[in-house]
Amino acid sequence: MTWVPDRLRRLLDPATIAVVGGAKEAGAIAQCDRLGYAGNVWPVHPTRRQIGGRRAVAAVDVLPGAPDAALVAVDRHRTIDVVAALRAVGAGGVVCFASGFAEVRREGALLQERLRVAAGDMPLLGPNCHGFVNALSGAALWPDAQGCLRVGRGVAVVTQSGNLALSITMRRRGPPVAQVITVGNQAGVRLEDCVAVLASDPRITAIGLHVEQLTDPVAFGRAAIRAWDHHTPIVVLQTGVSTEGAVLARTHTASLTGRTATYRSLFARYDVAVVHSAPAFVGALFLQIVLAVKLEWLPLFGMTSDNYESLSLFGKALDILWHAALPIACFTYGSLAYYSRFIRANMQEVIRQDYIRTARAKGLKPMRVLFGHAMRNGMIPVVTVLALDFGFLFSGALVTETIFAYPGMGKLIYDAIMGNDYNLAMIALLFATLVTLAGSLLADIAYVCLDRRITFRDLDR
Repeated sequence: MTWVPDRLRRLLDPATIAVVGGAKEAGAIAQCDRLGYAGNVWPVHPTRRQIGGRRAVAAVDVLPGAPDAALVAVDRHRTIDVVAALRAVGAGGVVCFASGFAEVRREGALLQERLRVAAGDMPLLGPNCHGFVNALSGAALWPDAQGCLRVGRGVAVVTQSGNLALSITMRRRGPPVAQVITVGNQAGVRLEDCVAVLASDPRITAIGLHVEQLTDPVAFGRAAIRAWDHHTPIVVLQTGVSTEGAVLARTHTASLTGRTATYRSLFARYDVAVVHSAPAFVGALFLQIVLAVKLEWLPLFGMTSDNYESLSLFGKALDILWHAALPIACFTYGSLAYYSRFIRANMQEVIRQDYIRTARAKGLKPMRVLFGHAMRNGMIPVVTVLALDFGFLFSGALVTETIFAYPGMGKLIYDAIMGNDYNLAMIALLFATLVTLAGSLLADIAYVCLDRRITFRDLDR
């Protein structure tokens, strides 16, 4: 079922919340209070009179009104009855925390079907999910601790994994998180439904998806087009691409993962960036939001602009460099710390040498000592490391090229291997080997230029 955006928006941005589930509902109330949620929160418990500082009611049918969203955190059998009761009172949507449905044996699949029938046309998030956190309004249908802070705008993350969602809320680097949504088994609301709703929200600067399975590629395409129309980039972290990963996905959220090539073609068709690790997932979102969306300095994807053919030769060169700036930044920022520490350690060792002390004693200027003597010798180990990385720089970076839809050597090699084009793959790998050898040759030449004590005759020994 494809949900009407207004109905799903009522669930994800509620004015009133009902919580059912004892200890778990107390946790959700605490998270709403921590984020400063201004709406009404109604606890439901058969025996307790007060939960989380709020008066509890004994049953769903005696709630003060129809809640916009409800968290159900009871066992899987009682969950079905509670969901049916919430639908009867006109609730806007429900989050099902319980596990033991389609991700387990056949009995669980039958229970999930009963749950779907009980929900009917009411949006159902889960089961087997952690809920969601809306840091824009403070609504947190989330039964445990989480690290989101109240924000005015930011990225939205939609995932089937509660652990990944929790980790993202706890990090303190990267872009601000406006919404975190876990969809679990996707018995009702699906990943693509969430994208369709989030894409039209001007407060959402980018959407990050953790994909184990897409149930409706057509609906995903429509949602991706809507996101593109609203200038909201989408980054996908895809898991379950290997045989072992597919088995884990099946036991995790009952996801039947498809062929990697099919997903890759779908994402490429709609200009969706794909990554395969969580650090690249967060880093790509951060760079795209700051440099491409917020500041509008750089383009999001691609190698050239639409008017590339009409540009002059100099303009074409500038256009290619402009599109390459963001992938280069994403590709290199992670190694800056390593190289800076490596250079610092080498320089600290060199400036303690006797010839540096002698140069200072002769009265040479500090800058001449530093750059004319110390830097030249301190760079020799750095040149060795750069020579080893030279081939890697020119042979391609698959993850970075995939994120920014940049046609580079890494993506070329990967597509050749996946398409069984072994001739192209061998040629590309041969090119990478030649570039690595060229890097070693340039390193030998650089040794002679940096240190006059080294000659080509010394290198022949």
